[in-house]
This record gives sequence, C-alpha cells and structure tokens, in this order.
Amino acid sequence: MAAAALHPFYTAAVREFREAGRPVVGSGPVGAAGTAAWLEAIGRAAGVQAARVEAAKARFVPAIRGALAANPVRARVTVSG
Repeated sequence: MAAAALHPFYTAAVREFREAGRPVVGSGPVGAAGTAAWLEAIGRAAGVQAARVEAAKARFVPAIRGALAANPVRARVTVSG
C-alpha cells in the first residue's frame, strides 16, 4: 500500500504514513513529463512490473502531449499552496 500526498504541505500526514512504513508518492503531476515520472513513482511504490508501467506511459503520455499541443495554455498560471 502506498499513500499519495495531494498537497506538499501535508507534512504531518506524510510523516505518519512514513512512520507506519508506507511509501509516499507526490501527486498532482503536471504535463507529459510530470505524468511519466509520476507513473514511474507509483509503479515503484506499488511494486508494479516495469513493463506494465511502460505500457501505461506509452498509452497516456502521448495522449497528454497531443492534448496539450492542441490546447496550448496562453495565459499566466499562478499556483498557490
């Protein structure tokens, strides 16, 4: 079992999961590269075979790239925690 930290400032919850021996993976990937890295991290944490992770990346990362290319963000994005 792994936990996904949905917000980087949930340090107390992350600490509790780690103390309980649970791997914690950051969540909320951004973009194609971020999604690829997130899938790899989730795969490692959950013990998923590398071939299955690669298959998921082969399916979803190109779709994300295509969606972003077709709908580019033409604005300023402000992220606040």
